[in-house]
Amino acid sequence: RTRADIEPAALESAEASGMLVLLVCTKTPSEDSPNPDELYSVGTVARIRQSTKNGTDKAPTVRFICECRQRATVKEYYKTGELITASVMAKTVELPDGGGIRGEAYAREIRASLDRMTEYLQSVTGAIRIAVKSIDDISLLSDFVASAVLVRTADKQSVLEEFDPYLRATLLIKIINNECVLLECEQEIQQRTRGNIARNQREYYLREQLKIIEDELGEDDDPDDFTAKIKEAKLPEEIEEKLLKENDRLSRTP
Repeated sequence: RTRADIEPAALESAEASGMLVLLVCTKTPSEDSPNPDELYSVGTVARIRQSTKNGTDKAPTVRFICECRQRATVKEYYKTGELITASVMAKTVELPDGGGIRGEAYAREIRASLDRMTEYLQSVTGAIRIAVKSIDDISLLSDFVASAVLVRTADKQSVLEEFDPYLRATLLIKIINNECVLLECEQEIQQRTRGNIARNQREYYLREQLKIIEDELGEDDDPDDFTAKIKEAKLPEEIEEKLLKENDRLSRTP
């Protein structure tokens, strides 16, 4: 089941046709009603189970809970006023016995990829992991994981557009593994950044401590000041050279 917002005109049309609607994502999300060319060509045929009215009298919307039934490819969109309708071809590819041994192998690989992802992503809750273990059919498993875990709309849409269960599972595993690589890189960058910040803070703290110690011991004289004083004294060349060398040596002594 899923939750979404729907225009009142669309709800009225659905009520007159058995409560069926076509759910599709927009390519460029906006607050305004989308045009047909802003909609993806693959969506889901769903039946409305419950609806509640929201918004204002001038801009009313309806939030509803629906049950998704089938994937559907849009053949053509039609827009009449605020209402968008479509002629679609809906189909479902079913696997005998959930795909058998091959289906079980894909399901295990999906769960293994998801376990790897949970090492980096804390948003994968225990409830999701429990549900994943209870689903054996790879079609349903792929759809559930894609909707519950994937973040980018483009990734979810690519999974939705794959009708073949095996190809869909393969695509989902690839997306999750790529996301794991990205999350691993992000984690390394964050750790290095935190390490640099900690090192800089430690160096600043040590410098401040050194300044306090030097002030307490009266050792805040700058070697460059002694160099200037030696040269200003107009000493014999041999003595001046020895004093400059000694000053340089002391300046490099901890």
